[in-house]
Amino acid sequence: MSKKKASINFDDAYTELQAIHAKIQDDNISIEEISTLIRRSTELIKFCKKRLRSIEGEIDQAFEEEVG
Repeated sequence: MSKKKASINFDDAYTELQAIHAKIQDDNISIEEISTLIRRSTELIKFCKKRLRSIEGEIDQAFEEEVG
């Protein structure tokens, strides 16, 4: 999994989160699989939040350079 983390981007993470959401909606899913999917989704959400904060910082910096 560490290999996957190194190459993941925001779009991939978001797509995987959508797939996890769809799987969790299945009535035939086991509690063990739900637990695994929830852990993975937590990792992906943390990654997405971190990436969005980074992008926000880049945008803020670009505006400051333009105005400043």
